[in-house]
This record gives sequence, C-alpha cells and structure tokens, in this order.
Amino acid sequence: MSKKLEDIFKTKKVLIVDDEEMIREILQEEFMDYGTDVTTAMNGEEAFKILECNSFDFIVCDMKMPNGSGEWLLYQLKEKKIKFNNFFLCTGFITMPEEELKSLSVSDVIKKPFDFKSMLITISKYF
Repeated sequence: MSKKLEDIFKTKKVLIVDDEEMIREILQEEFMDYGTDVTTAMNGEEAFKILECNSFDFIVCDMKMPNGSGEWLLYQLKEKKIKFNNFFLCTGFITMPEEELKSLSVSDVIKKPFDFKSMLITISKYF
C-alpha cells in the first residue's frame, strides 16, 4: 500500500451507525486516533436525518438495528435519491444477495467480529 493508513484517514469524514453504544464509542475513538472527523448515529432513522443534510467520505453501518436497520437505511437513501460515498455494511451474516447489495451501492461488507486494523485496510482500498 503506497499511502499510510494515517495519511488516508486523517482527511476523511465518517458516519458510524450502530445501535450498540460501546461499538459506536470504540469506533469513534479509533477513527479519531487516525484524525478522522467522526459523527455517530444509533440507528438508521437517526443516520437518515443526518445524511439528508451532511455528506461523508464513508459510512460504517451495522446491518441489524431497531428503528432502521442498515438495509432500511440503504433503501431510504435510494428512494429519496440521497447521494452518498462508500457505504460499508457490518454484519455477522449476510441476508441480502450480492446483486442487491451492489444495486444499493454497498462498497463492501465487513464481517463481524472484526478487528479495527482489518476494517481500515478494507475501507482504505476505496480511497
């Protein structure tokens, strides 16, 4: 990899969407350590409101959440024609076919459990 991960992430804005507060906080701290500008949401509904008036370089979103799953959020973004960059879905298992993920503009799927360094490497491939 030609660029260091620190160089890639220090200029980026991320939206982290997860219903588990501890995961949101850990990811927020980890990305902030790389200089990334971080915004968090606890579910798809909250994330949708944020995305209506803000843009991000990438979104890291849990698949299963109450009050708007990752799948729900993707469909809302598509239906309302809200543009977004690089959407990474985090899940322990995939319930959507690959073609559907592509049609909804999912950049990649990050399998749970994940380690942060692996997540960074996966995401960095898109920059």
